[in-house]
Amino acid sequence: MAKLAKELDFEKEIVKHLVEENNYIERKSSQNPEKSNYDKTLAMDKELILKFLWDTQKDDMDALKRLYGTTLDDTIIHTIRNTIDQKQSSFIEVLRNGIDVSNHHLTLLYKKPATSLNKKIVDNYSKNIFSVIKEVWITDKSDKDGNDVPENVGRVDIVTFINGFPFAAFELKFNASGSTSQDAREQYERDRDPNNPLFRFKSGVVVCFAMDENEVYMTTHLENNKTQWMPFNMGRGEGIDCGSGNPIVNGLWPVHYMWDDILTKDSVVELLTKFVTVKREEKRDPFTDKVKLEEKMIFPRYHQRDCVQKILADVSKNGTECNYLIQHSAGSGKTNTIMWLAYRLASLHDLNDEPIFNIIVIVTDRIVVDRQLQAAINSFEHQSGYVKTIGEGMTSADLENALAGSTKIIVTTIQKFLYVYTEGMNDKRFAVLIDEAHQSTTGEDMKKLTQALSEEEFNPTDAVVDLVEETGKRSNISMFAFTATPKNKTLRLFGRLNDRGSYEAFHLYSMKQAIEEGFILDVLQNYIEYETYFEIAQISEDDPVLKKGNAKAQIALFASLNEENISQKVQIIVEHFRSYVMNQLGGNAKAMVVTSGRAEAVRYSLAMDAYLKERDIKDVKALVAFSGTVKLDKDGLPTKREGKEYSEIGMNGIPEKKLPDVFDGDEYNLLLVANKYQVGFDQPKLCAMYVLKTLQGVNAIQTLSRLNRTCKPYDKNVIVLDFVNTAAEMEKAFSKYYTTTLLTNTATETQLYELKDKIRGFYLYDDGDVDKIIEMLTKPEGISNLKRQSVINTTVNRIKQNLFMKTDEDQKEFKRVCKGYYSCYKYLSMLLPLNDESLKKEYLFLGELIQYLTTGTSGGIDIRDKVRLFNFKQENKGDKGIKNGHKSDPAISLPTVMVKLREDEEMKLSEILQEIEEKTGKQFSQESYRRLMEWFKALIASDPEIQDSAKANSFKDFMAFTYKDRTDNILVEHMADDYELMNALLKNENLCNQIFGTLAKGIYDVSRGADL
Repeated sequence: MAKLAKELDFEKEIVKHLVEENNYIERKSSQNPEKSNYDKTLAMDKELILKFLWDTQKDDMDALKRLYGTTLDDTIIHTIRNTIDQKQSSFIEVLRNGIDVSNHHLTLLYKKPATSLNKKIVDNYSKNIFSVIKEVWITDKSDKDGNDVPENVGRVDIVTFINGFPFAAFELKFNASGSTSQDAREQYERDRDPNNPLFRFKSGVVVCFAMDENEVYMTTHLENNKTQWMPFNMGRGEGIDCGSGNPIVNGLWPVHYMWDDILTKDSVVELLTKFVTVKREEKRDPFTDKVKLEEKMIFPRYHQRDCVQKILADVSKNGTECNYLIQHSAGSGKTNTIMWLAYRLASLHDLNDEPIFNIIVIVTDRIVVDRQLQAAINSFEHQSGYVKTIGEGMTSADLENALAGSTKIIVTTIQKFLYVYTEGMNDKRFAVLIDEAHQSTTGEDMKKLTQALSEEEFNPTDAVVDLVEETGKRSNISMFAFTATPKNKTLRLFGRLNDRGSYEAFHLYSMKQAIEEGFILDVLQNYIEYETYFEIAQISEDDPVLKKGNAKAQIALFASLNEENISQKVQIIVEHFRSYVMNQLGGNAKAMVVTSGRAEAVRYSLAMDAYLKERDIKDVKALVAFSGTVKLDKDGLPTKREGKEYSEIGMNGIPEKKLPDVFDGDEYNLLLVANKYQVGFDQPKLCAMYVLKTLQGVNAIQTLSRLNRTCKPYDKNVIVLDFVNTAAEMEKAFSKYYTTTLLTNTATETQLYELKDKIRGFYLYDDGDVDKIIEMLTKPEGISNLKRQSVINTTVNRIKQNLFMKTDEDQKEFKRVCKGYYSCYKYLSMLLPLNDESLKKEYLFLGELIQYLTTGTSGGIDIRDKVRLFNFKQENKGDKGIKNGHKSDPAISLPTVMVKLREDEEMKLSEILQEIEEKTGKQFSQESYRRLMEWFKALIASDPEIQDSAKANSFKDFMAFTYKDRTDNILVEHMADDYELMNALLKNENLCNQIFGTLAKGIYDVSRGADL
């Protein structure tokens, strides 16, 4: 019987590949220093270091030999070692930069040349020496007490070297032998001394790999059980099937890419010279002002390297022709990927050795990216002016000057960038990297961003033709948009059309893969739902007619800011945090409270402080975060009149910039936010989130993803406690971005013509009206503002008067189609060269007209004195978390061209109150149901709409187009007859469908002539 492979066989096969296919030299290791090529004290192969120097820099070595004689070898080796061990130095930086010995510079590694023109550089690159040692002894045979050192402690499976310097260590395991990469990680943490020269942070190997035949994990800093491991796998499957692990390929180990790709000579040099970097940040203690230097070695994850390489290959082929969408999961290192890509694009040349891009622009709202990028790229390129940051204290004029200058990489915020309009730049080509593909990059702001780099001069007040010419994809610009949650328009602007006709990202690292790999946490696993109940009463004698939507919004605001409601929720939040959250992470766990606005943040902050003080709770302390100021009246409601003004700085007593650092410390563990810190806030200690606002779509994912960071060495358990949303709603939101995201439809120019014809079919205005308004908007010279506004008002008021002569339905339809045209044109103008000037005139005209076509007002009635809210109750609905994986529903679509207007019908205040009354939870009598049947018999006899629809449609279409709408109407009409039943049906769709579903077929049949 054939023997099964073992771990040792796996080890031998890897070394064999490296030697036979990658031309590595196999070297030896022994506990006996005289028989070993590896010096375990210095963590070097001294012989190969010196061989490399003599082979590539003989003249310098000869000169140094004359100076140092027989001590030269030791002098060089110890100079290297001492330089590496200096403070704020590292092995990777010394390897890249070389050393100086008595005015002679010695290069320790030759980068791959960009071209083959310089034969000497090409020849020196080929002389880099790659070697490998298996079973590397890193300790003496005995420890300091004379005890034998076990082999699992004293020996490392494989170490790879370049020019005699170790750059990667491997601990191997083999599934068939009963061990996995997890065992390899535990061996590193348990048996490897972080202070051993081979593993010492920054001065030993760059990366440690824990690997079996199926998966690979890596770390750049061994810290015993605090070691942070990251997956280094390709990912398995594509699109909706993507996940963790590696593809299964017949005849190959799943991790074959390690020796077939990662450890090839060109790849190793690329990693060491163009990817690996030491990130240094000065952390200032917000209380003592003492500065502590934090250092981190950055080695790219597989998906980061793969992304950069694939983009470079595509750009090399297509130049500035294409845009790119990179869909990488939250927490997956987008900032570093942007940094590496920017650096590589800045030096990318075409076949004629000409730079493809003259300037790289990084647009980000996160200023921290500026500092990180500048420091990282300076470690690669020692050129002054290579990176320019348009940071605080600088203006858009500074950005304009930088764009016109010789700087290669410019980092700026989107706010500054959008207002720069440069001239005479038709000879420059730009790569624009957009961090997080902000929402503002898909609307008017995106258009301005394109215009700022376009070949032509832009003037926002110029004539119609200028605006047409300045939109769409420019031949001198490529956009690179990074996001975890691409919206429909982002996919259309930056995505690629696949073979199924859908738009998708150019590169994908999915949320599903990241969760399965354990790189981020699943934030929907523990999801506790609460529901708020309250009673509402009308306390005024008058019964004014109000807008339904406005009245409901006012009542919702009163409920959210009701003192009783707030105090109950504060108690739930604090006690839940103390009981289930705060003891995580060794007592360092933190939580975020997400409020719906500034007023709510202030009210909850004040209530929480009062609750903690009243109960003498010392172990919970909260900060609050919101922008600007908010003024509250005596009732605690937001006001623009008299009231007390609150600000974040005033409430916290600390500068706004220091808040993240203060929150990271030991004093505070709760952070109440209002539209701040919900995107891009990386705080691994966040273990819980208390949600007080409605979350939908992308905003839901971005907000809840603040919890997804791991926090080594702890096993973090995340909890969401939600007073507003449900786990099912969040699952639906996440399903669009759990794997890939696909755009399955688009808009066309034909739709614009169809919409224009439909608008003109109302015969409310003509070309003369359009030209008159356009002239007032685009040619103000010699015309006073008063005169211009008078002409616009006269034309618009005549159109409105004619519109009001039409039926209510026609009025709504006209407004709907106008908005549809405006939205469709604005979107298509970013994608297509819309050269028909009449389409653009219509767009500008409608942009002005729509502002005057209001759908009605709220009547300006304040109902706070007309209603009373009381008997608040918070009901725990239990943990509704999704425990067994998530569904993926990747298809999204552009909104239909026809824009839906809200039905904001007028209703009496009493009816509005009834419609939003809390669920009663009571049982209803048979008499109630009987009366309901009678009402429907009456409806059949009196309602021509029901009868006509039943006669003209199939039962399916009758249900879809008529029946449900009339059902809702009859409930409202008969509210007074049985309030509790009608209200329960309006609030409980399932109950409503159950009752009316049993009646529907009978009603349909009778309407067509049968008996009920």
